[in-house]
Amino acid sequence: MMNKIRRVLGQLRLSLLCGSLLCGAALSARTAPVPGSALPDAWGTAGNKVILSVPEVAGKPVTVSGLTLPSAGERVTVTLPLRTPPGRLRVQFINDSTQQTITTRDIEVLAPEAQGNPEARRVQLLISPKLTPQQVDALLARLLPSVGTLNSRETLPAPVNVPKTAGASPCGGTLADIQLGAGITLEAALNQLAQQGGDDVWYPDPISRWGIGTITQASLSPAQTQLPSTQTQIFQQSFHYAPAPVSPRVVLGSPAGGMAGAGVTIAVLDTGFSPQLDPTHELTDKQGGRLARVSPPINALVPFDPANLAPSLAGSQDFWEGHGTQVAILAAGALSGSAPAAGVLPIKVCSEGAGQASCSTKDVLRGLCVALSQVPAQQLVINLSLGGASPTGAIHAVLNWAQLQGAVVVAAGGNQHQASNPTDPEEYPAAFARSHAPSQAALPLLAVASATPPTWSARSLVASALWPVSGFSTRGSYLNISAPGEALDLGHVQLYSGTSFAAPLVAGAAALARQANPNMTAAALRTFMLSGGRIISGASSNLPTSQGAVTGVAANQAALNQGLPMLRLSGY
Repeated sequence: MMNKIRRVLGQLRLSLLCGSLLCGAALSARTAPVPGSALPDAWGTAGNKVILSVPEVAGKPVTVSGLTLPSAGERVTVTLPLRTPPGRLRVQFINDSTQQTITTRDIEVLAPEAQGNPEARRVQLLISPKLTPQQVDALLARLLPSVGTLNSRETLPAPVNVPKTAGASPCGGTLADIQLGAGITLEAALNQLAQQGGDDVWYPDPISRWGIGTITQASLSPAQTQLPSTQTQIFQQSFHYAPAPVSPRVVLGSPAGGMAGAGVTIAVLDTGFSPQLDPTHELTDKQGGRLARVSPPINALVPFDPANLAPSLAGSQDFWEGHGTQVAILAAGALSGSAPAAGVLPIKVCSEGAGQASCSTKDVLRGLCVALSQVPAQQLVINLSLGGASPTGAIHAVLNWAQLQGAVVVAAGGNQHQASNPTDPEEYPAAFARSHAPSQAALPLLAVASATPPTWSARSLVASALWPVSGFSTRGSYLNISAPGEALDLGHVQLYSGTSFAAPLVAGAAALARQANPNMTAAALRTFMLSGGRIISGASSNLPTSQGAVTGVAANQAALNQGLPMLRLSGY
């Protein structure tokens, strides 16, 4: 970790000029609202300055990344290198005489602000659930004048059946949507809200847009159907293509122990659910109605009010080819799903965008709290076939809290691999499986890559260790499992590709594991799934890594070179 951080910080420029920027004041030193999900000491943007308050270095000769800091003053200006990716970054202050670490600070590096995008100027503020509505009123009245205006506020639904020993959940707190004023930068607003809000402000975050990140492939002529998939043309638009199908239940095998996921619910946070997009009746009856084990879909694009459910039960239908519906089928469908007896809770967190689905981190956060309000965490698997380059502290905290209570989280690893680039962008929330700084712990989630058969003729055979990672699948040291995710055949007109469709196969397997181990912790359950006969060890071992395959701090090359284990259902 130390060498990794020093390499990242090797180009930082230091000075003692405080200027007009707000200084970070060791925010991570205060008690984290959720253990393992602390705030950073400051927020900053690549290419810009971050001013850190570091009283521990006053009067000491200090070096940061080989640059000597004068021995007077306690505020340090750090200029983040232009190509620093979004995410948590640790700065170490080294005594120049003893070479010992004096102290550290963590910086949350923000994604560059999209010019002309009003949403890029919005902040979601998660406020402590311990505050009364009147106290929230007073807090916002104090914070807003120097930051911006309030677009909306709501109370997030609280988790159900919380053990008395559990710490306070972020769900149940107040979520405020703030439009920033013209005279304040995003990083300055976040620093100010965190510092002036004290313990009442749990997690301030920019509102970012994630996507479902699926792909489509151009149709091939009959003469081209023997081409390997890596030679076909990929478009980042939709998520179906032909030909050459893979039948998930054929290649993965069937559980040998009689497990089918009964008693476990898989929450599918996605684009919604529509029975008419299930033509083979995997989750519907012959009349087109939802099966009893499929809960009424919930629309989390609007605030959730248990006293008035009508708005949340309207508008939950899927759109286009039905990304969310197909993800649910792969998780728990009667014919294609890994867990054909598991319950399904469809939650719509993504809306129709310009040519692709768009998932606001604010809606994803709300959707996570909705899932926890409907199903006890110990009986819940959460599937997130979505993601983006911008991490969100509140989402990390909710996932962290949920997993501490037993929920299993599965996230798609992303479809951003480009062989011509030395590194791939990290995909959140999957990248939360790796800790980027001690203030933000690695989460025991299952981060999924897509695997594909090595030859065209092997597509209908039982999976073996020869399956490589798909050409489009993002490379990164945070990934820990793979599953078939290319040209999946559900008996529909179109076929499905992307880590979006590999992830629910793993989510279904997690439901099998939970059924077999009802009292196991989420971390132990992941270990259980990544060991023994439940994986094919060495699958995807011919994973091309380019020059590192992960952006940000130095890649864990050893983990990448070892390859990713592949899911095998016959081990359950």
